Amino acid sequence: MSRRLVHLAAAALLLGALPPGQESTGSRPLLRVAANDTRWMEAFAQVFGLDMPALQQGQQLELLVPNSGAIRLLPSADPFRARTLVVDVRAAAWLQREAEAVATTERQLTTRVDAFAKLAALPAKAARELCASVFSLARSLESANVVVTQIDGGRRYDIRLELVPMPDSAFARWLAAVAPAAMSQPHLGWPDAALRLDLALARDCFPVVCAPFLPLIAAAGIHRSGAGAAEDELRALLPLLDGSFQLAFAPGRLGFAYGLHDADAFAARTLDPKHLQQETEVLGSQGIEAEFTPAALAWREVPMLRSRVRGRQPLPGLGNEDGDLVSFGARVGNLWLQIGGGNAPQDSMKRAIDDALDAKVRDPAAASSETASSAWLTCEIDLDRLGATAKAPRDAASTPDTPSRVCLSLRSSPQSLKALIQLR
Repeated sequence: MSRRLVHLAAAALLLGALPPGQESTGSRPLLRVAANDTRWMEAFAQVFGLDMPALQQGQQLELLVPNSGAIRLLPSADPFRARTLVVDVRAAAWLQREAEAVATTERQLTTRVDAFAKLAALPAKAARELCASVFSLARSLESANVVVTQIDGGRRYDIRLELVPMPDSAFARWLAAVAPAAMSQPHLGWPDAALRLDLALARDCFPVVCAPFLPLIAAAGIHRSGAGAAEDELRALLPLLDGSFQLAFAPGRLGFAYGLHDADAFAARTLDPKHLQQETEVLGSQGIEAEFTPAALAWREVPMLRSRVRGRQPLPGLGNEDGDLVSFGARVGNLWLQIGGGNAPQDSMKRAIDDALDAKVRDPAAASSETASSAWLTCEIDLDRLGATAKAPRDAASTPDTPSRVCLSLRSSPQSLKALIQLR
C-alpha cells in the first residue's frame, strides 16, 4: 500500500470532530492525536512510520499532521487524570488533499463490498448505497473529534464522538432539521431484553430527517418493481407516524412499537386485504412463503393481525419448530405494536396490549447515566444476554473486566452531531 493510501486509511479510521477554536482553519493541523498511554499511541506511530519517544510521568504524546511540512510526534504536558485518547481530524480538508487516493479507495471498497454482498446473498445495491453514503458523509465533515476515556482503570470506557459539518452541506441541512421530542415510556419493557432502541423526534421533522435514509432502506428491502417504488411507498408512510419508535429484542422474540400520528389511516393501510395480498405475492416472488390473517384473534376487544413467514432459511432464535416466523400486530390507540418470534409471541402481545390499555410500563435499566432529554436516540445492548443467543457462548472468552453492557445516545444541534458510547 502506498504512503498516501496509508494516510487515507488512518483518516478513515480516525474520523472525529474538532470544535471550532480561536485559530484559523488553515493553521490547524489536519490530524491531531494525543494519548497518555504508549500502547494507544504506538498504533498511530506505526501507521506513519514514526519512532516512539519516551513517555515520562505526567506527560502525554502528541502527534500532529500539518497542512504541509513534517509529521511530528512529541511529548507534552498531560491534562487528563484518566487514561485518555483524543483524535481530532479536519476530515474534508484531508480527503480533498488525498482526492486521488480517496477515489481509488472508494472504488476498491465498493467493489469488494458488492462482491461480498452477492456472495452472502445480501442486497448488493444496499451495500453500494451504504459505501457511497459513508464517503459522502466524510467529504461533508469540517471536522471530527473522538475522545476515549478509561473509567476506573478497568475495561470500562466512555467514547465521545462529535461531527461538525461543512457549512451549507447536505449534512448541515439535515442537522438543522432535527428536532428532538421527549422520550416516551417503554411500551415493550421486557426485563430480559438483550437490545433496546428508542427514537424520539418531533413529528413535523420526522419525514425530513428520514428522507436521506429511504434509498438505503428501499434497496435493502423487498419491493414490487424496484427500489423507486419501495421508496415512494415508504415516503407515503412517514406522515402517518408521529416520530417515536421503539425496538426490543430478547431471546426468542423481537418487538416494535410505532407512535402513530394518523392511527386510522395507518391501520387501514396495514390491514387492507388488497395490500396484504400484494405483500404475499411480493414475498412469494422472492421465494418467501407468507400468510397474513387480519383479526386472527382478539384480546380485550383489540383485534390482532397474525403473520406467518417462512424464508429460505429459518431466522436463528426467532423461528418456531417448523422454521416459521410468527408475529402479531395490533393498533392500540395511537400506537402500533408488533411482536414476533418463536418464544410465545402471542402471550407477549397480550401483555403489551394490557400495558398500553392500562397505561402501565415496565421499568428497564436506564440506557445511559448521561442520557438527557435532548438525546433523540438511545440504544442499550446487554452483551451477556445477546451472547447467550449465539451458537458460541460469549462467556467462554469473557473475563471479570470484559464490558457486559453497551449504551449509546445521540444528540445534536445545528452545529454538530454528538454521540456518547459507554462500555460498562
